[in-house]
Amino acid sequence: MDSKTIFNQALRYHALGWSIIPVGQEKKPLISWKQYQQKQATAQKIEEWTLAFPNMNIGVVTGELSGILIIDVEAGGDISQFPPTAMSKTGGGGWHLFYKYPNVPISNSTRKLAPLTDVRASGGYAVLPPSIHASGKAYEWVTPPENGLAEIPQDLLKRLTDNSKPQAELQTETNNAGDVPQGERNDTATKFIGRVLHYIPQDLWESVGWVTLRGWNANHANPPLAESELRLVFTSIKEREQKARDGSAEPINFTPFTLTDLYKEDFPAAKWVVQDLVPLGTIVALTGDANSYKTFLTQSMAACVATGTPFLDHFTTIPGKVLIVDEENHRMHIKDRFKQMGVNATSDISFLSLNGIKIDNPEHLAHLKELIEKEKPVLVILDSLIRLHGGEENSASEMSIAFSAMKKLVSDDRAILFIHHHRKPQGFGKKSGSQSIRGSSDIIAAVDSHIAIDRKGSDFIVTQTKMRLQPEIKPFMASLAPTIEGNYVFIYRGEDTSEKDQMQEICETLINALEQSSMLLSVDMLEEETKLPKSKIRQALKELVKSGDVIIAAVGPHGEHFFGLPQARLDSGTI
Repeated sequence: MDSKTIFNQALRYHALGWSIIPVGQEKKPLISWKQYQQKQATAQKIEEWTLAFPNMNIGVVTGELSGILIIDVEAGGDISQFPPTAMSKTGGGGWHLFYKYPNVPISNSTRKLAPLTDVRASGGYAVLPPSIHASGKAYEWVTPPENGLAEIPQDLLKRLTDNSKPQAELQTETNNAGDVPQGERNDTATKFIGRVLHYIPQDLWESVGWVTLRGWNANHANPPLAESELRLVFTSIKEREQKARDGSAEPINFTPFTLTDLYKEDFPAAKWVVQDLVPLGTIVALTGDANSYKTFLTQSMAACVATGTPFLDHFTTIPGKVLIVDEENHRMHIKDRFKQMGVNATSDISFLSLNGIKIDNPEHLAHLKELIEKEKPVLVILDSLIRLHGGEENSASEMSIAFSAMKKLVSDDRAILFIHHHRKPQGFGKKSGSQSIRGSSDIIAAVDSHIAIDRKGSDFIVTQTKMRLQPEIKPFMASLAPTIEGNYVFIYRGEDTSEKDQMQEICETLINALEQSSMLLSVDMLEEETKLPKSKIRQALKELVKSGDVIIAAVGPHGEHFFGLPQARLDSGTI
């Protein structure tokens, strides 16, 4: 693991509000760490550690400062009794389960909850992925913390604050029999493994799901099911979950149709929620950098659709209900934005806010679909994509699960619009909106329309990089402008001509350089003269030669072109 990876991952956890410390492969801190129980290390300090300890592992201080409590289950321990939450697999073959730190003091403890199970709380620390264990194996996330941490259940909290004997000691004093009787084992095992598989990626079903089910069977079934019978239960639920994730429950139609059949079909004209931007029956991606008005803009769109007024005072809309599923913003901020735009109260815009909804969770998807069928919105806004699924956004297979779920929410009289972020820029040169999108390229492949936002102060450029139903509209400008009532509105400013204006200015600069020169000029010479980028010079010269305003007056021995104005006359075509 290189120092850059260590630093980037440490910053990831630092951004979550966790107090980070450097530890070695023997799990011992590499610094005096007590002060970091009271205050977080700065990003600069973390960078200093990565430089000073290039092979360091990443540790997190547990307790109130970081806001986490970790249940540390060693290899062979039973994790089935603990509710699903963020979880990592340790390099030693055990598990770390991450819970929100409760509002009562919790101390570190050993074997208090169960055999082979410790608790890391106030005054403790633990090792985080992708640290390397002394065995040489890496810690890895099963369910990442960005998906949210669960609360400690009251029964576990009571045991953690109880000063009676640890659970491990009590177990040796009592009958070791399981608590699920013979007639209920299959049904209980089915429900248990169904919940487990909902919360973990498919590639961990065998290594995590099956191992967890075996642990449940050994500790809770009385008597334990035969492994062959347990495997039948696991296989059955695994296949059911697979069908739910990839949408393969419905049979595929392999009956072909002919071109003659196709010519006989009449296809209705496209219908739009927002003309030219959001078609009915489609999935639309709206993407941009952080703080580029994405959420603000979609709330403006929601208000326009709810009232049937033109979006940006330019694009016509159809009136209808809007459902906003917002896992990014607090309801207070949602309210503030609508009030800033002077939007009147209405029951035609409804919300789900910070509920922990995951569309790739079959149970969540079923409830969301039921709500949509009841409310019948013409537009569903998902803010943002990364918060609404449990997969890895760089994994094509895991993103396909999320989009298979999203497609189940679309209908002929409804569109889905989701917000997604651009990756942080690296290097020089501006990339197109589709190239800038964070995560797998399958994200753009899966949508019907893509709208990219590029903010410049209170103005922004809107570029449509994909539209299946018609040619993309030209980029346009819009602004967030104050009104005389003291509110703010988004306004259409017309076609974006900034690139044309820039190219026109470059063309004029090149012509002026050629006029002032007493000799012909090459691209390299024009670059030296004008200080413009070569790529822009070549693009401008191509247009100028095409229009006849500049000519290729000579060609050098190595194919280098020399340019001049039309009135220049040369006797020879070479130099």
